[in-house]
Amino acid sequence: MDSVRRAYDSVQQAWSGQRWESWAETCAEGYRFDTGTGLRLDLAGTMAWSRAWFAAFPDYTEEIGAVHIGPVHAGSPGAGSENAGTGSGGTGTGVTDSGDDRPVGAKSVVAELIGEATSVNDFVLGGATLLPATGRRFRIAYAKVLVFDGDLRVVRDRQYQDRLDLYRQLGVPAAFGD
Repeated sequence: MDSVRRAYDSVQQAWSGQRWESWAETCAEGYRFDTGTGLRLDLAGTMAWSRAWFAAFPDYTEEIGAVHIGPVHAGSPGAGSENAGTGSGGTGTGVTDSGDDRPVGAKSVVAELIGEATSVNDFVLGGATLLPATGRRFRIAYAKVLVFDGDLRVVRDRQYQDRLDLYRQLGVPAAFGD
C-alpha cells in the first residue's frame, strides 16, 4: 500500500503544483476524468480543464483530509470485463464516452480534500464559460477517487462534490452550470 500512497502523492503534488508534464506521466493510456458534473474528459481534455481551472482560480489550494487505499473489486461498477471495451478512450475533442474499463485487481485511492480559492477569471473550457468570475472566495469539501493500473498510473479520476454549495459560495445561479 505504501507504493500506492506514493503514486497518489506524486499525482497530487504534480497537479496542485501545475507541473503538467510530470502530472501527465502519472496517467495511463486511456486515462479518463469524470469531473462530477457530467463532463468526462480524456488526458488532453483534462489538461485543458486543469489549466483553465488554475487560470480562473489562480490561488487555488487543496488540503488533504484523509487518504483511503484499497482494491477495485470485480463486482464494483465498471470493474473487470462487464464494461471492458465499451469506452473509446477519447474522441479527439477531449471528451470521452461513459465507458469504464478498470482492470480487475487495480488499486484505488479515495481522497477527502478541501479546495479553496478566489474566483478571479471566468472558468472557460472549449470556448464555453463554465463559471463566471465573481471575485468571491470558495471553500469546498470533495472526494476524489483515483484508480491505478498495475504500473501505478491513473486509469480513472472521478470527483464528487456539492456543486450547489460551490455555486452558492460564488454567487452563481444554480442553473448556470447545468
